[in-house]
Amino acid sequence: METTSNETHVPAAPENSASAASVIRKVLRHPFLHLWLLVFFCLSIKEFYPFSNFPMYSDPDETENYLVVGQVTPEEENGWKPLPVRELTGITAPKVKKMFKSRRDAYCDEVDKDSDELSEAELAAIGQDLLNYLREQALARTDGKEPLPDQLVLVDYWIIYEDGGGYSETPTIITKESAPGVSATN
Repeated sequence: METTSNETHVPAAPENSASAASVIRKVLRHPFLHLWLLVFFCLSIKEFYPFSNFPMYSDPDETENYLVVGQVTPEEENGWKPLPVRELTGITAPKVKKMFKSRRDAYCDEVDKDSDELSEAELAAIGQDLLNYLREQALARTDGKEPLPDQLVLVDYWIIYEDGGGYSETPTIITKESAPGVSATN
């Protein structure tokens, strides 16, 4: 007895279509796609809180200062050379500037003055305090084996954009400091 079947045979879907769907699912779930969607969204709405195009970087000041900790060296042209303050104290150069500003601002609050009203002697005293703190950090970091050099200097560098398209750097010595028991030579 022979049986016949009216069922038609439907071929299975090719494996390529299954793998294509799998790839599409992976792409849609990948965070990189979400990053691009967020970028395009933020660019399209521009400056609108809480989404921002970060205007703090769009118009930098024409002047900026930074502080440099150096070693007094008479053989150098300017009388000092910069020190690798992070290696010696564990404190980064930007942190040195923040520490100086916070000490200056605390002093201004104490004497009820604006920071631009402080005398050179007052700024030098604040700088001395900061250099003493850095010296303590260097001693603690190295167990007293490799302290900072005997004579230190704190220099305020102003970088100024000039109308001609160039920049100039203006260094101003805030203070010179000697280790305890060492006389300062200028």
